[in-house]
Amino acid sequence: TSDEYELLLKQNLNLAHQLTFGITHKNLETQTDKATDPFQQDLNTTGYYIQHQYKTDQLSTQLGYRLEDHEKYGTHDVAQFGVRWHIRPNLSVYSNIGTAFKAPTVNDLYYGTYANPNLKPEESTSYEIGIHHDINNNWHVGASLYHTDIKNLIGSDDDTWVLANLSNARMQGAEALIQWQHDDYFFKTSYHYVKATNQVKNTDLIRRPRQTLALSAGLQNEIYGLSASLVAKSKAKDWDTAQS
Repeated sequence: TSDEYELLLKQNLNLAHQLTFGITHKNLETQTDKATDPFQQDLNTTGYYIQHQYKTDQLSTQLGYRLEDHEKYGTHDVAQFGVRWHIRPNLSVYSNIGTAFKAPTVNDLYYGTYANPNLKPEESTSYEIGIHHDINNNWHVGASLYHTDIKNLIGSDDDTWVLANLSNARMQGAEALIQWQHDDYFFKTSYHYVKATNQVKNTDLIRRPRQTLALSAGLQNEIYGLSASLVAKSKAKDWDTAQS
């Protein structure tokens, strides 16, 4: 069971500038009643953050900083900066850079034969550039490229199958999408390619397909929604394969 609390303060400095301050607190209580290896833990996490947003008709930026105070893993700093430039009202390019911190879940640490109580949290740095174009009121297209370096990625060890930290992992990818919308009806298709590698061994990461194609269609309004999706993924490297 978990309890989450957030205190948020927004201040509009003028029509273009906005400051946001916030505090979040999460208490997570976990208990297992297994006959063997019973477990109980009470864990607290508190985050303090500040964010500045600037927005005009042509340029918008967002700069944020967060201090995460984790009861088990100590304090960690994360930050993010993004900018979007409207070349024309219906055509924009954007770029983002950010760092992230992700603690292992309780399942990662203690539940099942794959668990590892000695796991460390993940830390990452990501870069992204993209473009978005509103062809008309109904058709929208976009594309992006990204690069992410991850320290201590939580994944399966190739030899023991137990969860372990990969000291250096990298994900490089691209995504393209086409979206149509008219009144309540919509259709969207996206293609995603990502190369996820263990930089130490120079091998593909387990169970991470390089290609994903997704199709979705439906209707959505203020009262109800209905949609259907089809997702196709390429074959990924598994325990018994040497290369995806």
